[in-house]
Amino acid sequence: MFSTKIHLLILSITLCLGQLRAQYTTVQSIPDPKQRGNFFVSNPLNIINAEEEQELEQKLQQIERESTIEIALVIINSIGNNNPKSFATDLFNYWGVGKASKDNGLLILVLIEERRIEFITGYGINQVLTDQKCVDIQQSYIISHFKQEDYARGLDRGISEAYRVLNASRDADGVYRAQPKPTSRIEQILLLVISIWVLISLSTIFSNFLVKKEPYEKYKRLDFVANDFWVILPILFIIGSGIGLWFSGYPLNHQIYGTISLALVLICIYSIVALRSHYRHAKRNCPKTGKPMAILDESEEDEYLAKGQVTEERIKSKQYDVWATHDKTEVLVLQYKGTARKYSTCSKCSYTTNYLRNSVVTSRATYTSTGSKRQDYECKHCHHKYSKTVTLPMLVESSSSSSSSSGGSWGGGSSGGSGGGSSW
Repeated sequence: MFSTKIHLLILSITLCLGQLRAQYTTVQSIPDPKQRGNFFVSNPLNIINAEEEQELEQKLQQIERESTIEIALVIINSIGNNNPKSFATDLFNYWGVGKASKDNGLLILVLIEERRIEFITGYGINQVLTDQKCVDIQQSYIISHFKQEDYARGLDRGISEAYRVLNASRDADGVYRAQPKPTSRIEQILLLVISIWVLISLSTIFSNFLVKKEPYEKYKRLDFVANDFWVILPILFIIGSGIGLWFSGYPLNHQIYGTISLALVLICIYSIVALRSHYRHAKRNCPKTGKPMAILDESEEDEYLAKGQVTEERIKSKQYDVWATHDKTEVLVLQYKGTARKYSTCSKCSYTTNYLRNSVVTSRATYTSTGSKRQDYECKHCHHKYSKTVTLPMLVESSSSSSSSSGGSWGGGSSGGSGGGSSW
């Protein structure tokens, strides 16, 4: 009996390993997601998990609803000795990705063993998503995440950028032009928002030289401009929109205005970085006694920090500087923002040590009902754990999809092999 169980276990492991190393050497062997319904992702080996796959499905379905663009995403282990670009082109034409009347298809092929990604574009969009543009998107938005094996994040960013490029070049007839239509009013609004940020930054920088405040207070004022500016960004966008509409009838040399704005932004960023470093390390005197203080090094400061603060420093959710007089009778602890943004305040110990430990889809969303996922949280300091349930939105049928629930098909698009590929 025991020997039988061992044999079954070995067989199961062998089958799993065989599946992970599975090769799809013909385009006919690739599972077509349209055979399951109005789906766009072929992920037969579960290289990305169910939750990630569903999020990408929803994004691709939304793109198809908004623009009729069909993006096929194939994530497999290997295609053997086949050439990735030729294989992807053959698969594109075998499925017929994109609408036949527009040839607006894009196929993304991800090969884990070959460490290769290929974009293949239809005839209708290859003047916008050129070979070089495809490679640029891969290098700027995808490859860095693939190197960390975060495939879903890289694909999400890459698809968003590809759609942004396509959407910006789409004319009223739904045709994708190489030269996008001018959007001078939007440019004016964005430039005005940037100008307002520059104005606030410069006023904060110069006012710090005029007011008599402690270096820590001056640092906090710059910290708002550097990190918390997004809080008032919607207000500034509304103001910028109003001013942009007011001046929309006036000529504006965007190239000159944009160059000046960029120069001022770079000056502000450099000044903020330099001044924050100066204020953080500026000489301090004890607020009570006036005695000079010196900053303690990392090996000394933990003695004066609470255990929760030590944990915050270790996980980089917060940073602390400890200043002390020569005789250590007066100590000043100053708190700064850390670099790790994934932590939130724990409801039990109140330290910024709470994080999302796990996320599991408990029920997948369908076309007739919503889904749900369980998010598990844990505190790195006090180890307080709790879970909450998040509702996943119901899938929405595309207006162009078949009314039959037994399956679907691509739009009949074709490609001459345009596109680009990258390795990681």
